[in-house]
Amino acid sequence: MFLDQIILLIERSLLRILIISCILIQVSCKKSFPPLLQELGKIECPRQYVVYKNIDTIIIDGKDNEASWQEASWSTSFVDITGENTEPQPLDTRFKMLWSEEYLYVLAKLTEPHIWATLTEKDAVIYHDDDFEIFIDADGDGHNYIEIEINAMNTVWDLFLTKPYRVVKQKKVLWRWNISGLHTATAIKGTLNDARDNDDFWMVEMAIPMPVLQEFAPGGTPNEGSLWRINFSRVDWPVEIKNNKYQKKKDKEGKILPERNWVWSPHGAVNMHMPERWGYLQFTGSKVGESIVDLAPDPDCSLKQLAYRYFQVLREKYWKIGRYPQNLEGAGLSRSTILGDFHYEPGKQRFELIFSSKTTGKIWVINEEGRLYTSPPSPAFD
Repeated sequence: MFLDQIILLIERSLLRILIISCILIQVSCKKSFPPLLQELGKIECPRQYVVYKNIDTIIIDGKDNEASWQEASWSTSFVDITGENTEPQPLDTRFKMLWSEEYLYVLAKLTEPHIWATLTEKDAVIYHDDDFEIFIDADGDGHNYIEIEINAMNTVWDLFLTKPYRVVKQKKVLWRWNISGLHTATAIKGTLNDARDNDDFWMVEMAIPMPVLQEFAPGGTPNEGSLWRINFSRVDWPVEIKNNKYQKKKDKEGKILPERNWVWSPHGAVNMHMPERWGYLQFTGSKVGESIVDLAPDPDCSLKQLAYRYFQVLREKYWKIGRYPQNLEGAGLSRSTILGDFHYEPGKQRFELIFSSKTTGKIWVINEEGRLYTSPPSPAFD
């Protein structure tokens, strides 16, 4: 194991030991640890996938005939977005990825006995159909990210979000933004919109231009070990067959039943726009099939997840009292933890939470809009 992986395991183990010790010596955990700190042992870093370079030309046709795809590894199966059920879902969904200087390639396989789609206009709201979705935040700051949705008809909605939807009263979504040079295709093993038979699966294949993605990536072209944030979602609507046609199921009151949301890296809530919970895409310059590159996790992952817990608590406090608390203690938060130390700079309508990593020594900042970025050393930690 790499040193950073060992450090992460030690950090989590120490957190659990502290909490267990608190219980064994019958000291009130509520007094010894703020409520949020009691959950530190539960912090889990998102999933991670290593993307290799392709070894032959990828033809975007919705099929995996190329040697590169045959060599590439499948991701883990998608799970429920809430993470409450970590078992694979009844309809399996997985993906593979490759990259070159020109494109980031994606191939996905969606098991489905009833393949249907209705939307044919580009930039329609595709998740009203069953769909497959990709979210990419190249610099990992939680802002300025790309979303792509596609249905079984190969109808695409590509959009750009300057900020997640949770940032209110500001323009966030560029609805008509287009990825110049995007190539997509779908392939179906079965029949589309034919309810008389059972289908097997449908596949999605994409080539996303790297120059577009690199506009938002630190340093442009990824280096060995570069980490981007990425996640994938599958929207699946419960359907029934009436008069040999598919219809969305309804409840007794005639309302359409809610869709099911299955994702690669779970969020803990039914909300895809939580970039902090997206998985990690780890780049390597190695060609697929020629060597095996081990996962190299973000050494500050646990600290960043904790910082976003602080962010959530502070936002909840704001919505309750109409302003941010004057200090962390006012929100039941600690200024010092095993993972790092926190310095809080509040305002009535804004805040900055500055925190130093005890693992890497880096200084990080998260603000009231959830943007996470590195900062030069702060006097707060001198």
